[in-house]
Amino acid sequence: MKKIIGLDIGYGNTKAVWSASDTGNPDSRAEVCFPSVLAPCHNPALAKMDGMGSRDRTVVEIDGKSYFVGREASVADTLRILDPEFIHRPEYRAFMAGAFHYYFKATGSVVQSIDMLVLGLPVSAFQGKRGDLKAIGSRVHRVPVPKALQRLAERDTVDFVAKKVLVVPQPFGALRLAMEKQIAGGGDLPDDGLTLVIDPGFCTLDWFLAEGMAPQFELCGSFNGGVSQILREVAHSAGLTLGTGDLNLVAVERALASGVLKLGGRSVDFSPYQAIARSVAMNVVDEFLLNFNFLKIGVSRIVLAGGGAAHYVDALRQRLPDFEISAAADSVMDNARGFYLIGKDAMGGEVGD
Repeated sequence: MKKIIGLDIGYGNTKAVWSASDTGNPDSRAEVCFPSVLAPCHNPALAKMDGMGSRDRTVVEIDGKSYFVGREASVADTLRILDPEFIHRPEYRAFMAGAFHYYFKATGSVVQSIDMLVLGLPVSAFQGKRGDLKAIGSRVHRVPVPKALQRLAERDTVDFVAKKVLVVPQPFGALRLAMEKQIAGGGDLPDDGLTLVIDPGFCTLDWFLAEGMAPQFELCGSFNGGVSQILREVAHSAGLTLGTGDLNLVAVERALASGVLKLGGRSVDFSPYQAIARSVAMNVVDEFLLNFNFLKIGVSRIVLAGGGAAHYVDALRQRLPDFEISAAADSVMDNARGFYLIGKDAMGGEVGD
């Protein structure tokens, strides 16, 4: 049976999905999501020692430098990397290795290869960088072995490679996932009408139009209207009010989610700044509508996906009251789940051990 991983590395989070049958344990997760942040590890030998902390993270070495990667990579408000050349940075490969580490941990086995790896790019970068990303994904990756498996594997790292690498536009994953219910019910991939996927990530807002599952690339687009734009506006406004200067974006992201900002040992009510976030989201949606003309394009269905979906769903529904906009509660995983399904399609549907 074929082993497939769908891996969506975004500016905000790294998401990976694999077959539940790979785990051999019904309680194991078939997916992982961790922040796309890392922290330098200055003493990797010490960090790898047993009993030296129980944080949910691992040490990854890339180009001679060591980093902490994982769900709890750092207790500090580490900045995310907002670089158009993100895929070429060593941090990108560190997030890949971290995802493969979690795959080993969940499956309880250490393997040196998988049959298919599906990766994604923002719509704006797809045509120009798909070849580069395929080459990056096809490299041999040195992956840290989970401590519980090191005795069995007789090593603490393993060289890992994907036999085949497929690169797709990120929203194509959400489109494939949205179609899965009909396919799972015995139907074919729908070819009726146009589906619009709106995918606000951390840095960009992408839109992806398809007839059935056939992309209409001339009608797809992207601009810098992602969650980071909301966070910057809130960070600036809150910083002025609180007299601190612009706040850290990660701290603002946490405060918007929890309603409380931790500042200098005190808790600050952050609920008043939700209105600023909503206002910025509405402005972003208005800019999107200037770029995408609904009056000239017969859209049948709208899917809202990505980690930033919750920030934009109300604004989109207000501006597009005649459309039903579907958005999952855990939409951050939509693209990665769709990548896995795309890989399964490409490998003939056989997955697992």
